[in-house]
Amino acid sequence: MVEQDSTFLLIIIALCLIFDYHAVLLPSAYNQTAISQENETRAESIEGTLIPSEVERFNMSSMDQDYIEDEMNYPPIRECSILEEFKECGTACEETCDDLRQLIICSQECVPGCFCKAGYTRETKGGCCIPTALCPLIKRSTVCGPNEEYRQCGTACPRTCNGIPEDCTQKCVDGCFCKEGFVLDLDKCIPESSCRVTEVCRENEVYRKCGSPCQEICGVQKETACTGCIEGCFCKLGYVTEEKAGICVKPEDCIPPKYVKCPGNETFTYCGSCEGSCQNQMVSCPTECGSPRCECLARNNYVRDKFGACIHISDCISK
Repeated sequence: MVEQDSTFLLIIIALCLIFDYHAVLLPSAYNQTAISQENETRAESIEGTLIPSEVERFNMSSMDQDYIEDEMNYPPIRECSILEEFKECGTACEETCDDLRQLIICSQECVPGCFCKAGYTRETKGGCCIPTALCPLIKRSTVCGPNEEYRQCGTACPRTCNGIPEDCTQKCVDGCFCKEGFVLDLDKCIPESSCRVTEVCRENEVYRKCGSPCQEICGVQKETACTGCIEGCFCKLGYVTEEKAGICVKPEDCIPPKYVKCPGNETFTYCGSCEGSCQNQMVSCPTECGSPRCECLARNNYVRDKFGACIHISDCISK
């Protein structure tokens, strides 16, 4: 399989060289694309003056010849190759084999230049145009490590000894992945049977080989400057540690202190936030936690009135 991929890759490179070799070099003074063929008389317009044949050049005065030579001595520009076409207004982000099936954010800038014809794609940025169907062969030439294999459409969250990450995008990515029966351990693929037996975590917990030593706790401000890496069971994303019960709970389910008693239609929260009111019902709150306090039951559509009491949003009109 490797030899076959290498053969295809060599063919693609050879085609690129052939197509680029047949590209025509034109003086930059030309305003139109010209196709240069051997033994043919060139008759492209340079500011209204025709380029003469060799016989005509012989009969010209030295002054006329100097004018033509001066026009011909502009730095050459590369004309489009056989698999390209010139566009006055092309995209600023031409697609390559690496970009296929990827979401590309590109400006609306209009740029002139040579672009691959329909059915062809650039192998790499600045490379030559090849049939789009051959793009996977270039990608497949990637050399993978032991116990790995190339996949054109693999998961962005490969399986590890800890299982599959909970929060994973559905995006399809290409590259080297562990073969069936193997899992990723740091940067190597090892047999799944070689994974160390980890401790069994409780409900709403997940095992991590490298977790933060600063876990979020009910009623305690989260530490921002926290370094280090420890192994063990940690609360899942969106959960915090309830020290009294020794379990992981949603922040709104934290057990309030015994000395706190909230008024009607209110609940205690360790993660204080901004509240809606009759005057401003659709309030936008910051993501950071505020001070612990009693708040209106927002999930039950309660907001504060002008007297500071929590009432149902439907009662705001009468108030």
